[in-house]
Amino acid sequence: MHDDRCTRPTYTVNREELSFRSGALKSRSRDLTTKPPQPVSVLINLVRYSGYCVCFPRLGTRVRSAAERNLKFCHNLQSNRTIYLSTRSGAFVVTPAGPYGLLYDYIFLRLCFYYLVKVIPIHFVSWLLESLYLKPQLNKNTYKIKPSQDLLSKDPVLNDHINEKLSSEQVTQKPDIKCFTKDGIIFEGDTEVTEVDIVIMATWYTYKFPFLEDDIVTQEEGIINLYKCMFPIHLQHSTLAVIGFVMPFGPGFPILELQCRYAVQILAGKCKLPSYELMLKDVKEKYGSNLSRFTPSEKMSLRVDYIEYSNELASKFGAKPNLLKLLITDTGLFLRVLFGPSLPYQYRLQGPHCWDGARKAIIESRERMSWTIQDLNASKNIFQKFIKKILGFFFL
Repeated sequence: MHDDRCTRPTYTVNREELSFRSGALKSRSRDLTTKPPQPVSVLINLVRYSGYCVCFPRLGTRVRSAAERNLKFCHNLQSNRTIYLSTRSGAFVVTPAGPYGLLYDYIFLRLCFYYLVKVIPIHFVSWLLESLYLKPQLNKNTYKIKPSQDLLSKDPVLNDHINEKLSSEQVTQKPDIKCFTKDGIIFEGDTEVTEVDIVIMATWYTYKFPFLEDDIVTQEEGIINLYKCMFPIHLQHSTLAVIGFVMPFGPGFPILELQCRYAVQILAGKCKLPSYELMLKDVKEKYGSNLSRFTPSEKMSLRVDYIEYSNELASKFGAKPNLLKLLITDTGLFLRVLFGPSLPYQYRLQGPHCWDGARKAIIESRERMSWTIQDLNASKNIFQKFIKKILGFFFL
């Protein structure tokens, strides 16, 4: 496990008021050198007291989980507890369900969109997505802490309930914490103390490989020297691969599968890594590309786009679909691969360990996805469908 070291934020504390009344609690501790992990539910049991005021710094997954559990508990008790979400730079809150009830990654992670983004500036694409899809849900100008970055420059917050809670003021958004006092918190830009009983720190984690020597996975000038986020570029022999040390903009498990397949081909001697110079050039180019797009972070080198990174890995061991061949031999499959959602099955069409059922899985993906949400008794009238398509074009 590489993400096992908590980053502990430091805040200013007034010398005259050194004792914050209730103290700060971490929603989860994965520091393996001190104690085993504690689930969020254990922490929630500690703060289930009616009337307490709770603050959650950051907008990460653990913060949302802990905040939602508290909101649900407060609703059941009809409690007046106040809940604050503290954030430094804001974030876009996106519901997982997109147009027509389908998931956003199913709608937007398509090869045709990827090629389009290669031509159109990424900031214009972000503005387009914000205007067409996010603004009708909740305009970012209504946030007290407006996002300081584009939609595609930082991971959005995927959540079904936070927008509703923010609009109904069940959750209050606050800027970053400036300092603690005896009775609560002073937020950035405020002069008065906000009374808070409990602060739940759901902090980020930094990476460390305690089972490796310090000079194996190195970082120089912010650049982590891993080729394709996997192979240390300075090792003489390619006998070590780091799996899962990546931050994808999109689903993660398909990428991990491709990493494992690529690593196996390298270890088996069926593929070879480029020279040190070429690997170093690739790492620096990737870092520079990420630096111009994403918000600065310690793990800038590990940022990858799902489709681009998957195609890069698959092309290394011959699993990337040959679009020209598909166009000539199987036009229907070609259209699904190019214009349909980017599915992991497409990397099983060819190459090592290909799968005979990959084509069928791609062709029938829409039916499987819509099976649980479609109305089986819906009208089959062609005229009604045509009218709905016209109305949807203008109003959706």
